[in-house]
Amino acid sequence: MSQDVWQAAVGPAYGPSSGGEGPVRITSEGWRAIKVVYGPRNGRTAGSKPHDVLKEVELLRKLDHENIIRLIDYEYDELMLEHRLTFPFYATTLSQLLEVPTFPYNPPDDAMRASVPPSAQEESGVQTITTIIYSLLSAVNYLHTWNPPIAHRDINPSNVMIDWDGSLKLGDLGTAWWLGDVQGVTGKKSLVGHGALPWVENGDDMCCDVGTGPYRAPELLISPTRYDALGVDLWATGCTIAQLFTSYRPFAQLRPASTYDSDSSESGSCDPLEDDTYPRPRPRASYRNDNNDSSESELRGNRDNDDGTPSLTDSAKGTRQPLFDASFGSLGLAASIFRTLGTPTPESWPSFRTLPDANKVEFPFSPPTDLGDHMPELHRMGHHAGVIKQMLSGLIVLGPSKRMSVGETIKIGRESGLLSESSHNGERGSQEGRETLRRWVDP
Repeated sequence: MSQDVWQAAVGPAYGPSSGGEGPVRITSEGWRAIKVVYGPRNGRTAGSKPHDVLKEVELLRKLDHENIIRLIDYEYDELMLEHRLTFPFYATTLSQLLEVPTFPYNPPDDAMRASVPPSAQEESGVQTITTIIYSLLSAVNYLHTWNPPIAHRDINPSNVMIDWDGSLKLGDLGTAWWLGDVQGVTGKKSLVGHGALPWVENGDDMCCDVGTGPYRAPELLISPTRYDALGVDLWATGCTIAQLFTSYRPFAQLRPASTYDSDSSESGSCDPLEDDTYPRPRPRASYRNDNNDSSESELRGNRDNDDGTPSLTDSAKGTRQPLFDASFGSLGLAASIFRTLGTPTPESWPSFRTLPDANKVEFPFSPPTDLGDHMPELHRMGHHAGVIKQMLSGLIVLGPSKRMSVGETIKIGRESGLLSESSHNGERGSQEGRETLRRWVDP
């Protein structure tokens, strides 16, 4: 299937002002993002496995959660062979926010930073991170507790969007694994009218070519035909959260995100939310100038602050590095994982030797290291640092059967006070947390 294309559209009631009063405020209600997927009506081509746009449409029509992307409309153009999915126009993605070296502790503009004392900045940053963690866990838990369960299979920062009000939305279910489809709930034909299918994915022949670069679970790298799809989500969720606490590195020291996915699924390499064809604004503190347009740089004033730190108006210079390194393909990613968590043993990964390619390559022995040593910014969470490390240590585990469920992870966070229901207003996240996150997107 061809690469997805994103287009922008203006809602009928929120177009430019006819009175010439200047640009209209961009809101999720007034603007639309249209995802165009080229392919036959059944949504599948011989080389597209496991991408299934019709399954994505059907799932999004069923799902209703504060932290899941909302499908507004879907249509298929027979003449153009275009599947068109219409979504709200979201402000930014977590991937873009991770490009800001001061995120989330320093306010996103000079005036605000000067007016907020350092202690309040730290508190605001802690609240922002807590909101991101809670919202992402809530979204994944909603999918995993659906009846039958749904596995996203491509959780990563580029698929975590931020709305204009600071709400987090998990999107892109194009490679989702739905047990209902496998169990015959939807029948052998289409969810929305498939007809004859060029391929079928079932429980005995699962596609392991899913996920995005450094967020891919280790079992996917060993060519399994059967695996726990929910466990893949647990790993990716842990890796996404962990990146909030890793070191900030210049792009020159990192392999570009688009090359992470050279040997993983198209959901990474052709991800529209990593591709600049998706027409969304950058966060207020963004460092990247997508169009290489010097006029934007001049308007933003590419200067360092008086204290020598980069100005928040600079174009993007780097990002927080992923917990694991996928620069050298699947084997390189596996080696990076094993250097951190230790070489698989019967205790750490009981089923490892049963995987198809497990005996084809021998990795040098590495003892497990402390996960906290790879998250140098974790200490800024203060007394919450210990419980966050405990939660991530339950998700980022070699053996899929040993990973902690999202529900158990949320329970630990709640019992510790990190994710207390009283301060977060249940599953909808706290208004205070959304407000601190909203400051990082354009008003």
